[in-house]
Amino acid sequence: MKPGYEWADDLLYDGFDPSLWLLAERSGHLAGAALCRFRDVEGRSAGEVCQLAVGREHRRLGIGRALLLSAFALFAERGAVSVGLDVGSESPTGAHLLYARAGMSVTVSIGQFERELPTGVRAEE
Repeated sequence: MKPGYEWADDLLYDGFDPSLWLLAERSGHLAGAALCRFRDVEGRSAGEVCQLAVGREHRRLGIGRALLLSAFALFAERGAVSVGLDVGSESPTGAHLLYARAGMSVTVSIGQFERELPTGVRAEE
């Protein structure tokens, strides 16, 4: 799980609402977090799960799903019509499977292109 200070730069912004940050505790230790915010989607209020993280030693216990479902309920109580999040299609944790089991579906797919470059070759001057 990322340290909190790494999230702070991305998440402390105008409209920041710490009541949308959900924490999961297990045996007196932080086990996971869902850091959320509201956003506008085509003029409608929507929720966004900006970061969902569960510590390695706490995975496969339902904590991620519980955080997601809690976020959905929180957003619904506050009038959001949908909830979204972004995830890499090749997430090594299999996060996309968790999201699908929580009832979410892919709405946009983005490709990333890469090319390996030869070593030792200098740009022409």
